[in-house]
Amino acid sequence: MVEMKHCPKCNLDLLVEDFDVDQSKPDGRKTHCKTCRSLEPKQLISDTNAALREFFLRMDAGVLANLSAVESGTTNNIPHKIQFLEEVLARIGGVGTLATLYVANMQAAAPGSAIKQRMLDKLVSAIFLCSDDGKVSKPRELMSDEELNAAAFQHAIRIAQDTIPVDAKETA
Repeated sequence: MVEMKHCPKCNLDLLVEDFDVDQSKPDGRKTHCKTCRSLEPKQLISDTNAALREFFLRMDAGVLANLSAVESGTTNNIPHKIQFLEEVLARIGGVGTLATLYVANMQAAAPGSAIKQRMLDKLVSAIFLCSDDGKVSKPRELMSDEELNAAAFQHAIRIAQDTIPVDAKETA
């Protein structure tokens, strides 16, 4: 007698051999068939890409609407880099959603692939950048007035140093 098993994902009755072995299950086989299980990472990438496409289309429309309101030659309505980053993160659901998308794409990449290696390299690079020279700091909302003033003062010093002409730095 041929043993059959039902796959709830594709809703088909298949041979038991069409299911991977899983000793933790009562029947010794995975719940979903091999075909459905092989499609899971591809579907995750497809869903992620569709969500990203939709997000960028909405974002493009918003950027064009905002740019049309900016007067030529002014920067009044152009946000600071941090404000822009905060707004982008808010629109995609926050840092947690971005991290989830990043990890999902990294896990969907083939083990040892160039994509997975680049993603891991970028993650390590970001960790080094954030930890270098105490660049990691408390969010503005959690800083005291003294801490905000000190941070603003340090920022002003960095800006001033960046605006001094190169030859003036050499003679100083």
